[in-house]
Amino acid sequence: MSSSNGEHQPISMTEDSLSDEQGSLVSSVPENQKKKKCSRKRIAFSLCFIILAFTFIIIYMYQKTHVFDDSITSRLVGHSQLHRKVCEDFEYGCCEIYTQCTLKHRGEMEYLDYKPNSIDVFRIHSHDVLDSNCPSLKKLVNDYNRHYGKDDCGEFGCCPSFDVGCDSIVHNEKNNGGNSYLLEKYLEKKNDIMDIRVPKENERGSNCWNIEWHNGVLEFIDAYEDGYPSKEDNSGWLIGVLLLALWFMCGALKG
Repeated sequence: MSSSNGEHQPISMTEDSLSDEQGSLVSSVPENQKKKKCSRKRIAFSLCFIILAFTFIIIYMYQKTHVFDDSITSRLVGHSQLHRKVCEDFEYGCCEIYTQCTLKHRGEMEYLDYKPNSIDVFRIHSHDVLDSNCPSLKKLVNDYNRHYGKDDCGEFGCCPSFDVGCDSIVHNEKNNGGNSYLLEKYLEKKNDIMDIRVPKENERGSNCWNIEWHNGVLEFIDAYEDGYPSKEDNSGWLIGVLLLALWFMCGALKG
């Protein structure tokens, strides 16, 4: 407002307007705190849900394989600062199981190609140049049958037989001559079929070495590495309690 002599008069604030302004500022503080609290709860709930889903996936993978494979656990926990021993850390390297023997040609020369599958050095490693302490695939299959096999395979029959011929030749003959000698022995007897006396759990045989996660020869190697753990799953109730606890924790964070 201007006075009659043209001078400006100061604008006065009433006590009511000041109190209203202070009240709005005070009321906005709890509202902001409430929003921040809700935002933190949403983040916590999201993290909890991710953990729950992640736990479920790991449990599913465990039940499929019956073992925690090193490749799975290493991807989960990342690179450890502790050095994990490998074949090269031992003078004579790893013990190996041999598969996929194949006759190949290099020019006019024929040779036997095969795939070595290393056994975990924490279970066993070679003690000498002859690998004299290393188990053969035939021994692994015999031990597998002894731990899991039955005399009567029941309604659905036994799991399919397994050919250990490639390993039998390479494991038993590799120290007796070169590759041409191995090839000669392999051509004499390519196959060495062993029965698997494990009963099928269903018509499809979803528990057998040739299905899904069991992955052929690795089924026998994994079982050997893990000391032939029981296939009876007695941990179901523990898994259920864990999932239930995580679910309630997530629900409490959401509320």
